[in-house]
Amino acid sequence: MTKADKPVQMADAELRAEQPDAELFLWREQAITLARILERTTESPSVTKGPGRGATQLRRVTELRASLKASRSQNRELRAELLDRDRMIDAAQRDRETVQSELLALRSSTLWRALGPVRKIARVIPRPVRTLMRSPISALTRIVPSREQNPPLESAPSAIAIVNSDESSVATIEGKVIHRPSAFFRDKNSQWVEPMLRSDRLLLKEFKPTARIAVVMHLYYTDLWDELSDSIMDIPEAFDLFVSLVGEENAPFADRIRQTFPDAQIIQCDNHGRDIIPFLEIVATGVLYQYDYICKLHSKKSVYREGGGEWRQHLVDGVLRDTDRVTTILAAFDADPDMGMHVADGAKYKGREYWAGNEAHLGKYLPWFGLSTEVYEQEFAGGSVFWIRPFLLREVDSLKLNFDDFEPEPIGIDGNLAHAVERLFSVACHNAGMRITTNTDLENGSRQADRAKPPLIIANYLPQFHPIPENDRVWGKGFTEWTNVTRAQPQCKYHRQPKLPSELGFYDLRLPEIREQQASLAKAYGISAFCYYYYWFNGRKVLETPLESVLRAGQPDFPFMICWANEPWSRNWDGLSKETIIPQTYEDGWELKFAADILPLLQDDRYLRISGKRCVAIYRVQHIPNAKLALEKLRAELLRNRITDVQIIGGWLRLGDDAELPDNPSDLGLDGYFEFPPHNIPTAPETTRSIETGDSINGYNYNYTVDAAVDAMSEQRGPKRYRGVTMGWDNTARRGKDAHIFLGASPASFRRWLRATVLQIMNEKPVAEDAVFVNAWNEWAEGTYLEPDQTFGRGWLEAVSSAIGRKLSDENVYEREGGEGRTSIETNIKATQSES
Repeated sequence: MTKADKPVQMADAELRAEQPDAELFLWREQAITLARILERTTESPSVTKGPGRGATQLRRVTELRASLKASRSQNRELRAELLDRDRMIDAAQRDRETVQSELLALRSSTLWRALGPVRKIARVIPRPVRTLMRSPISALTRIVPSREQNPPLESAPSAIAIVNSDESSVATIEGKVIHRPSAFFRDKNSQWVEPMLRSDRLLLKEFKPTARIAVVMHLYYTDLWDELSDSIMDIPEAFDLFVSLVGEENAPFADRIRQTFPDAQIIQCDNHGRDIIPFLEIVATGVLYQYDYICKLHSKKSVYREGGGEWRQHLVDGVLRDTDRVTTILAAFDADPDMGMHVADGAKYKGREYWAGNEAHLGKYLPWFGLSTEVYEQEFAGGSVFWIRPFLLREVDSLKLNFDDFEPEPIGIDGNLAHAVERLFSVACHNAGMRITTNTDLENGSRQADRAKPPLIIANYLPQFHPIPENDRVWGKGFTEWTNVTRAQPQCKYHRQPKLPSELGFYDLRLPEIREQQASLAKAYGISAFCYYYYWFNGRKVLETPLESVLRAGQPDFPFMICWANEPWSRNWDGLSKETIIPQTYEDGWELKFAADILPLLQDDRYLRISGKRCVAIYRVQHIPNAKLALEKLRAELLRNRITDVQIIGGWLRLGDDAELPDNPSDLGLDGYFEFPPHNIPTAPETTRSIETGDSINGYNYNYTVDAAVDAMSEQRGPKRYRGVTMGWDNTARRGKDAHIFLGASPASFRRWLRATVLQIMNEKPVAEDAVFVNAWNEWAEGTYLEPDQTFGRGWLEAVSSAIGRKLSDENVYEREGGEGRTSIETNIKATQSES
């Protein structure tokens, strides 16, 4: 055994003897069990059964709290000890690799081979003589070059200094600070990357949540880590932790964080934009939208104010403090879909004095949402420590703020972009029709969960995303709706165009995998059914391929219905002419042919039933001559084919020379109406001018329409009318400068409209089944769609799930394949008890 081999073998033996997992598991389970005992003790009714008993219990609680704190401290010390041991083993391994590299470099050199005969002769030379020969041989090695231009020896560490982990452990190589977590933690966290590499943001895009809660912490002052980490341990269920560290000097602190949270996701950032830029960088990866709730923390000291440390503790205690408080907050979020943010008492502000300093920044960004700076009477959450629903981050995320938008340090205590963004989170909350709560609000009585059944959410579905001969002839070969979508350009300031798809891409509806993806998205976010536009012209069908493929394949397994688009197919929508491509006629006997064509659809088990009846919609019922008699014939033919449970509804709209719709739908042979906004909804012109010509454009304020529609909901709907909502309207892709544009539409404002609609229906009909028609699932050329786009991602879908009180965790999206993933505290305790 050589001197070089001995430390390597000793390190190998020590590595084989290392069993950190068992020791760590023991300490973790002791801490968890102690925390559960503490929780049960504090919740026990016996605490209040008398002064003597209460004093005993109080002493017991105090002892348990002290024991728990000591256990956490021991846990951290054990992790630090294990981490140091791992580093020593790693250092020994690197020593061995260095020696091997040196030997390999030497043996592969020209000199080594050239001196082969000399070595053979040297073996027979006596030791004293060999000693005298070393000097000339060393001189020769400095003259004859190696074959390797950059041998491993040059990059091998000349010295390795292992520093205790409590003092920010580093490995020093030729004076350069290099940070790597131990092999133990690298194995536990495959997402780890070298610090200061921006690839950590890329890896977050692929991160799969293991819980419904994310904790996002900005750790500028690393000396506050123990305080903040102790606070988040009071969260009574599993969570994923994201931490941002500032500067190279804090990079080694990642190891310290992983002593307590081995799976923590850590990004490195510069000291710019305070806690806001790091938070927005994590938001921009999309990972946070996969959670139900986010707890945002940061290590603020507020050195500019007296008692800054007490202020931080107050803010953190307001959202964490202990298990009981967090349990109460989460229960309130679960029960109340309109609870958007939660902050500590005293952390809500309103009034011009708190907003005015940020008006310059707010005036730049609020118009994108159809809002002015006159928001100072709204409350906003101050302190940047809060619980929030991820959906509300879509507004700020859509602004695509970057590093250069924020002022360089040092910045003032107000009036900069970081403080303006802090207020924008709250603006989004109010825009979505949600509230900001405090602990006092919850103590005064939290809202009870909705008991009434929410209505069905039916999304209108356009099948014009595949080539057909009719479009080829008129518009050119290969034309689809995407042809229009991609050519749209902004017509005025604060106009979002072009509107482009994100994750589904520019799809072709002839592909079954696209239809499957659409149905999967719709189902996950609470859409009840697709309402396919059915293009039927006296027996001639157009754009029928997607729906007929669904019928033949039996997939996707997702409810559907049809809306007969019974008007002539013309070019009037493009502003070029009123040339008719396919006329819509009603020849004698059309009712029988139409019944025969839709019969296979109605007989499919997936066809949508509302209150037990199959629903057939007709877009423009006034266009049908003698509609009441015609629909009676249609019903009779369907009845003859054993369709006994059909209901026929007509669009609540009026086009061209159409007559006014009667209040009673039965006057037209209908069972009811369905609203089809933007038809028959209040509008208000938005004063804005064309970028190109300076002329006024057909702009409307979406927020005005939302508020007016919500105010009008108390009005009687008539005998039967299904409500309708829309994400806006913007047919720039089809009409260019002659387009009609709703400005300021966003998922938050759409959610406000849909949520009010859902509540109104549940109050009117808490038991009976009802429906809301959404215009539309994929009307991209008309600027109203639920599918993910490049501005708001899945924000429109998230607005739907939020409006009906649905959470991602309702779909069990946090259960990994094979039952793997993070287990809850309760599961760990049960497992420990079972083993005992």
